[in-house]
Parts: sequence; structure tokens; C-alpha cells
Amino acid sequence: MSWSVLVLPVVICVALLVLPGLFLVLATGQKGLDALALSLPVSVATIGLSAIVAPLLGIRWSIAVPCLSGLILALLTYPLMRLMQRYRWWDAPLPLTAGSPSTLSQSQWWGPQSIYSVLGFFLGVALLGRGILGVLGSPDAIGQSFDELFHLNAVRYIAEEGNASSFFVGTMTIDADSSFYPAAWHAIPALALGAAQDSVRVAVNSMALTVGAFVWPISTLYMVRHILRNNPVSLVGTGAISASFIAFPFLLMRWGILYPNNLGIALIPVGIGLAAQIFRLAHLRTLASVQGIFLGIFVCLGIGLAHPNAALTLLVLCLPMVVVRMYLQVRAALRGQLGWLATSFQLLALFSCLLVLGVLWVLMRPDIEAGRHWVPELTASQAVGEGLVNGVMNTGALWAVSLLVIVGIFVTVAQRDKKLWILGSWLVAMFFLVAIRHLNYDEGRYEITGVWYQDAYRVAAFTPVVALPLAACGLSAMSQKLVDSFSPNLRGRVKDGALWAALILIFLAPFTYWAQNAVGYTEYLQKLKKYYTVTDSSYRVSNDEIALLQEIKGALPQGSTIVVNPEDGGAYAYAISGYEVTSKHMLADVTEDQRTLKLHFDEAATDPDVCPAMRRENAFYALDFTPPPGQQKASGFDHLGEDLPGYTQIDRVGAVGLYRADLCM
Repeated sequence: MSWSVLVLPVVICVALLVLPGLFLVLATGQKGLDALALSLPVSVATIGLSAIVAPLLGIRWSIAVPCLSGLILALLTYPLMRLMQRYRWWDAPLPLTAGSPSTLSQSQWWGPQSIYSVLGFFLGVALLGRGILGVLGSPDAIGQSFDELFHLNAVRYIAEEGNASSFFVGTMTIDADSSFYPAAWHAIPALALGAAQDSVRVAVNSMALTVGAFVWPISTLYMVRHILRNNPVSLVGTGAISASFIAFPFLLMRWGILYPNNLGIALIPVGIGLAAQIFRLAHLRTLASVQGIFLGIFVCLGIGLAHPNAALTLLVLCLPMVVVRMYLQVRAALRGQLGWLATSFQLLALFSCLLVLGVLWVLMRPDIEAGRHWVPELTASQAVGEGLVNGVMNTGALWAVSLLVIVGIFVTVAQRDKKLWILGSWLVAMFFLVAIRHLNYDEGRYEITGVWYQDAYRVAAFTPVVALPLAACGLSAMSQKLVDSFSPNLRGRVKDGALWAALILIFLAPFTYWAQNAVGYTEYLQKLKKYYTVTDSSYRVSNDEIALLQEIKGALPQGSTIVVNPEDGGAYAYAISGYEVTSKHMLADVTEDQRTLKLHFDEAATDPDVCPAMRRENAFYALDFTPPPGQQKASGFDHLGEDLPGYTQIDRVGAVGLYRADLCM
């Protein structure tokens, strides 16, 4: 299959992640790269909310739903923002002195350093796209994971049912009228399915590529542009740094696969960049208070609808901002720059942020049994070392980016300015990493890490969010130090553009080469590629099984249901062939008839319960697949290959086949 089949579905995924939110963000007055970055989480919020509302209004899920919803929200937002600008509290509290770090700058379509941000974005896209496509190996690759089956079938389920509500998608596997499952991620490839030639695998891989190689680099650039004092080297370098971690976006492409978590984490840097502006801790602030709070609601909603624990991750990473802001307000009051009454109200508002986080931490934490099987694996010192060298989950040290992070730590401590919260956020991430890698349950493992299901991979995956700005800070400091060492005569003879172009090459060429060819990095991507490579002996679904599912697509009577054992990959028939199956996942609830067919399908001649169950389920076909190593074939498929009277082999590829129970029809 040619890689060109990804082009149109990727374009649709990108458009859906930008356009619905872009309307609203532009209506608030944001422009250029700022508007593009902010549109991502706002689009996810619009998609998630419109997907919930649409079925309540009897509207089928389509591209028009989120786009029109975004346009309506924008039309309501524009006059509201214009009205708010008339009042003094549009950007309250006002800065103490002109030119202070909290002074509001105008958002621009194109600024003096925009070219370097664009170059950084394209560098990140190129490196991350190369890595992700190399891992996939094929546009229709399929990961051999426990969760991949659910994600592919969920995309088909949304497309078939025309309902992408997060309160509906979970009913695919749970016998209930409604069940919340974060389905914003799945809602997007479901709309790209037609462009992907009805291949769920192509649509899903298009979305995975979009999140990893488009959303992540834009999101990180937004954060770095706003929270740091940058120069051209650090702006372009942010793109290279974003592609230098294993923990994101690659770790959760293997573990799970946790696509919704990946989307949520990819959006967190936008949330951090926005929060820094709200708390007046950003170097570049283009959001007035009203704009920031208004957009912040949508950004938090978008991250939360991508995955709830991503929203909680954003909140805990912003904790140091709240603490630093409290300190600065008290200091201003002690110096007589701020009245104590105003200080008291501001401290109360800041404390309420901590209170809200505490309440959400308890309410949104899954039951302990959801992750009871995860146990500590390292000592505290081992976990600290793993975090310092960015070799989380035993993936190997990444020295190129880790050295930049260490330089950034020293620079942040030495400057002791408002950037100190960045180090605080990194320390918060390291605390949770050490806790989840080291603590036992009687030491508070559940209380501290329960929001992530006590799963170390979910925590490890967000560590690059706070390591990246430290690395960018280190890169900026080193390159600026070199520039400052140049004599005025030299700087006078060389144009700034040429000077920075030379420095970008001097710093980023060796860094990028070292980072992209690090042993741990290349080895992990090779392992990941094998995981996506389907062979004759693949764990979850093999070459023969996929070939059979492709062959039978459209060959069975309309409305047919196939009896499958999800443990051996038969449930992929729903995603790949488009037929209803008796179970769409290993953990799916099943009816008594479905259970009977799984255990006794080949006993219709002797078991009086089998044929009635087939008729009630309209399930006269069964897939005889090879079970994974160490597992036994379900008893209802044991004898299908033995020329049983009353059964017909419809198709066969290698050792796997499709059978029909004629005696029950």
C-alpha cells in the first residue's frame, strides 16, 4: 500500500484539530501562531462537546457538526469579547509599571521571530514524522496490543452508529445505556474513514501521525515561545528537542496503545503556556486576563475530553505557578506595592485553585482495583536516575537532550527569576515518576498516583512536557552566551540573520544527529517497528488472519454477525471487514447467547441451545483463528476444521478459516 493513502485522511485530521477551535480563538483576538496552537485544545473541546450534544438533538456525527459548532461559538464569542474590552478589568489586575514582565503584548499574525518558530515547527514535523512513519512501516499497520483492538473497533462503531458521544462509545463493550469513555480522539478518525478508503487502520494511523508529528511540535513551541526568553537557536531547537524523547510520543504508541492519553499529553504544553500568562509568569504575554480565563476553560475542557487524567496532569504541573504567584503577591504587599486587602483576595483566589485541584484529585481518581496489578519496580534512587537521563521505563539514557535539561536547571536556579516555576513543574513530574516507580500501596501509591491508574507508563509519558522547556532554556542560554562573547566589530560586520543561521547550524546539527542516533532512541524505535510489523506469528493478529478479513469484506449477507473469540484476534473482523461480531473486545460484556456460541458453535448437531442462539443473534458464521502463544482455542471452534457435517468452510487463508453453520439456517 502506498504512503499516499495517508495524505487525505491526515489533511482531514489536521483540519478537524484546527478549524473548529480556530474560529473561536480568532474571535477572542488571538492571531498567527498563537491562534493556531490555541485552536488545537479548543477544537478538541468543540469536538467532544458537540459529539455529546448532537445525538441528543437527533443529529448524526459528521464533519459539519464540530465545524458548525465552532462557528456558532465564535459568533457568540466575538461580541462578548468586544464588550469586555470596554471595561477596566479586561486585563485586571493592571501591571504595576510599564514594561514589567506582566505587560500585555499584542498578538500578531507575523512577528520578528515568527520565521524561526515556523522553522522549528517544520523541523519537529520532519523528525517526528520520519520516526512515526518508520515505526509504522506501512499505512495500514496494526499494533499488537490489548487496547488497539478497542480503538479500531471504536472508530468503526462511531462511523456505523453515527454517534461519537463520550457517553455512548463505551456501550460498545459495556452492557449499559451510557458509560463515559473519552472518545474525542476516536471521533476524528471516524470522520476521516471515507478518505481512508474505509480502512480503519489507515484512519487510525493518520490520527496517530497527526497527534505525534503535528499537534505535539506546535503545542511545545507555543509553550516555549511564551514562558522563556528565546533566541532563534532555541526556537528552531524546540522542534528538534520535541523529537528527541522516547517517552513522548513513542512510549504510549507501544503501551496500551493509549491513543486518548497521547492526545491529552500532546495538548498539555498549550495549557501550560496559557496558564503562565494568566498567572503573569510568562515572558511573552499576549492574552489579557479575560481572554486567558475564557480560553482556559475551553483548553482545560479539550484536554479533559481527550483524557481526564491529562487535565489533572496539567493542573498538578501548574501547581508551582500558583505557589510562585502567592509568593510574589505577598512580597509585593510587604514592599508596599500592593494593598493587603487586595492581596488577601488574590491569595484566597489562588488558594481556591489548590482546593479545586484537591477535590478533583479525589473525585476523578479511578477505583483502586483499576490499577491494582501495577507494582513498584525500582528503588527511589534508580527512579531519580531514570528521570534525569530521560530513560524512563528502561528505555535507555538520552544524553543529548538530558545534558540540555541539566544546563537548563542550572540556568533557572542561577537566574532566580519568575522562571523558577519551570523547575518546580519538572520536580513535580519527577516526584510522581519516582512515586509510581518506587512506592508500595501501603506507602500511598494509590493516593498519589491513582489518577493514572497506578500505571507508570502514563506518568513517564508526560515527563517530556516539563523537561523540554528546561532543555530549550539550556540551549538558549548557551547560544546567547556565545553571541554575547562576540566582539562588537564582528557583530557589526555580520548581519543578524546570517549570524543566527550559522549558530543554528553549529548548535542544532550535532545535537539533532546525536539525539536521533542515540542508542536507546534507535533501539526503542526498532523494537516499536517490530511491534507494528504483522507476521505469520504475530501475537494478536497474523498475516493470514488479516488477509482473510480483507477477503471476506463484502462477501457475506448484509447484517451478518460473525462468532469470534476476541482473544485470538477474531474481533478485528468488525474494524477491518465491517461485520458485526459477537464480542468487540476481550473485556466486553456478552449475552448468554454470545457466550453459548463462543463455547459451543461447533456443537449445533448435539446441543439444542446452539441453533436458537444463532438465530437470535443472526450469527451463522464463525472465524477460526489461531490463539496467542500460551492460550487455548475457545471450545466452540475446536472442531471447525474437521469437515463437520452441517458446516461449510466459506474461505480459508493458511491455517485460519471462516465457517458457516448450514444446519441452523
